[in-house]
Amino acid sequence: MMVGTLITEENADSFMPAVGDYALINSDVFIGVADDETDTACGVLAAEAVGDHTLAIRWILVEESMRRKGAGTELVSFLQGICREIEANAIVYSGIESAEKDDIKGLLLSCGFIEDEDSPVPVYSYKVSDMQMIESKLLKDQILSFEDLSVKDVTDMEEAWKDAGEFDAKLSEIFRNREFYDKQYSFAAYDEKGTPLGILVCSVDGETIFVEDIYVGGKQPDRTGYALIKSLVEKAAGSKKDPVISVSYDNREMLFILDQVTGGKGEQTGEATLLTYFTDI
Repeated sequence: MMVGTLITEENADSFMPAVGDYALINSDVFIGVADDETDTACGVLAAEAVGDHTLAIRWILVEESMRRKGAGTELVSFLQGICREIEANAIVYSGIESAEKDDIKGLLLSCGFIEDEDSPVPVYSYKVSDMQMIESKLLKDQILSFEDLSVKDVTDMEEAWKDAGEFDAKLSEIFRNREFYDKQYSFAAYDEKGTPLGILVCSVDGETIFVEDIYVGGKQPDRTGYALIKSLVEKAAGSKKDPVISVSYDNREMLFILDQVTGGKGEQTGEATLLTYFTDI
């Protein structure tokens, strides 16, 4: 039997390493699920309050060996119960369709979520083999992957943008969800003085790298954005057999750069869908 529970600072160790301190602190609702027979933690779900009456699912993860045994259903059902308790009107989930995300979509539909067919966002994919990246003037050692950044490094980057008055809604969303990005394929850019210039965050599903968001500032944002993407392309080319970079249509900045470096060879490969569960209060 699968049993859901709220994750707090007191029981978070049971759900490590899936749960990081930053994610725990910056999620409004964090739920874990455990196999009651073996007392083994096997899944987590993170949700965020959007406005006063809606919860947004940001992340669902179930241990691969425990999938299709009720863990995902228990996570979602537990969240639905919380939604009713706090008298929220709805739970929403938005994600790019993929082999992994299709499992989540199927799970949510089975739990009473409804797909919004009027607002799918096209997703375009670009083969890394089609990309012609010229040498960037930004030095390689000024681009660091999240693998090379400590928790303090990321906190310092966040504080630097706040101190500079650049911390907008986009950056807030990026830092709030930083535990959910793939550290190998997410990057930060710095100038020669160590001042943060930009950030690129991605998730991965097989050979496909999904660009979740990008932010660039400083005096030469185009150069910084290009350098970040160049680092992503080089990492993908060196670590995957036939890598593809995907981005949704609402991320025009990324689409523009990827069109430039591929000669417009992007193909629509799917849609980012919106699923909603309406609470009957």
